[in-house]
Amino acid sequence: MPAKQSTENLFHRRNNISCVKPPDNKNFQKIQLDFGYIQQAHAESGTRVQRRLPLRQPIMPSLQKTRNRKPSDERLPMSSEYVLRNFVPYLTNYEQTEISKYKQVWYLGKRTTNKIRCSTQNPQLFNFGFDTEEGLYKAIVNDHLAYRYKILAVIGNGFSGEVLKCYDYKTKQFVAIKVFRNKDSVLKLAKSEMKVLKALKESDKNNSANIVHMKEHFNFRHHLCITFDLYDGDLYRVMKRKDKHQVTEDELKGYTVAILKCLQLLRKKNIVHGDLKPENVLVRKKNDERQSAVIDFGGSFFTTERDKPQVFTLSYMSPELLLGKKCRTAIDMWSLGCIVAELHLSQRLFKGPDTHSIFSSIMELLGVPPEELLEGSPQRQKFFDSNGNPRRMESTQKLRTSVAKKLKSKDADFIDFIESCLE
Repeated sequence: MPAKQSTENLFHRRNNISCVKPPDNKNFQKIQLDFGYIQQAHAESGTRVQRRLPLRQPIMPSLQKTRNRKPSDERLPMSSEYVLRNFVPYLTNYEQTEISKYKQVWYLGKRTTNKIRCSTQNPQLFNFGFDTEEGLYKAIVNDHLAYRYKILAVIGNGFSGEVLKCYDYKTKQFVAIKVFRNKDSVLKLAKSEMKVLKALKESDKNNSANIVHMKEHFNFRHHLCITFDLYDGDLYRVMKRKDKHQVTEDELKGYTVAILKCLQLLRKKNIVHGDLKPENVLVRKKNDERQSAVIDFGGSFFTTERDKPQVFTLSYMSPELLLGKKCRTAIDMWSLGCIVAELHLSQRLFKGPDTHSIFSSIMELLGVPPEELLEGSPQRQKFFDSNGNPRRMESTQKLRTSVAKKLKSKDADFIDFIESCLE
């Protein structure tokens, strides 16, 4: 509600009383001003006359009203009409039209000097100036998303877009918001991801499968946005913080079990994650307990609808994915084996800048794939010659090693687990 005008503002001026004709000096005794009243006393008659004069309004009331007020001082949420009456200085010209589509306004951002300068008339701008050429939203710290979220930082990025750390003024919580790129090809992936996320949320109502579930979704300036719980970091950052020190055995077991619970649900629902890697396993401490959960289902798919992920990362690709064969949930187990080995070694299990290098690295550890895997592979010619020999046979044979040596471990159970993931 608008703040009340102070008594000082209301009564510091009066209507001009020079037009009031005073009585003769002989009969006039006094004129008393008291909060807009004129009291006239006449000694001869003994009568007393009291008149109320209209109060003079403050000069430029709309400016005086808003000069010292801030949106943060208001009771939330505000209506768009209320904002347009009281806080126009906080809005760009574009926002003065855009905001009318929002029934509730929770946050406006800083004043217009800190906002994106857009234009609906310049054809050279991408999405009126809100986007980069690649379709990324130009997120500005302290600006708003959908008049509800305050942008605090960019905490992640990838093929699909960026992840922003935000404060939700409605729920009074910190959240992570994935803002998809404004491109038709990415929007197709985004819709597929939402379909998977909705299915997983419906199947994991007690939140026991260690999945970072979708909270809400909305569209803002031609960008699909999905909100998630905010975590402290991911497994990749955990390894960087550890520097040259390995993750402890208890930590390793905890992370492995958490991911396995997620993969159990995915297999039950015939869903392939497709891009499992340390960056897509988030971690946090809650109530003195370490928690981890899987995120980023942008490359995920139902095995009844597709047979290959559209987004993947080289070092965690399985042989069947490299060979171009149909993929099932087993490729996620392969990726899990790579992640666990990497946590143990503090370095990637398979390294290389391209698919040839990764495939050679796999054969150095596991040997040439069996014929049943190679048969009918669309990409077989890429890695093998016409005689069926690996194109990098010499380096493969020279660097051949065992899983135990590669892991530098004598723990039979641990070695067996990694080998079973990589079968």
